[in-house]
Amino acid sequence: MKEIFYFIRDKEHKPVISVCLLLITDDLPTEVGARGVAICSDSETPCSKLNAHQSNGPGIARRRAWKVWKAGKDMYEIKREKAFSVLNKIPAENVKEEFFQLYRKFKAFYKPTLSPKEQRILAAIKLEVTK
Repeated sequence: MKEIFYFIRDKEHKPVISVCLLLITDDLPTEVGARGVAICSDSETPCSKLNAHQSNGPGIARRRAWKVWKAGKDMYEIKREKAFSVLNKIPAENVKEEFFQLYRKFKAFYKPTLSPKEQRILAAIKLEVTK
């Protein structure tokens, strides 16, 4: 498995959502096995220190991705009102609708449907590997 991290940003371009994708790899990464999401609260924003071994956004997203991979099902329903207030800060052009449609109401997904951004990331990784 290979871990890939990216952020979804708010109107001020601050990272407010950390995402970890677990790529199922042989020689070429062709499938995402799991996606973990961490929605930063206002007190945690920005959540961009990319050290996935800490209890920050990327670390939480990483742990969720691995747990859902082992469980084999979507987990961690979004329940807190603060999380929805953070989601409402994401401008439409920064995948807000896409987030609600694809991520539905969970923070961890087993074999998820990829967003257009995730498809671009996977295509870039494949291109890099084939060079």
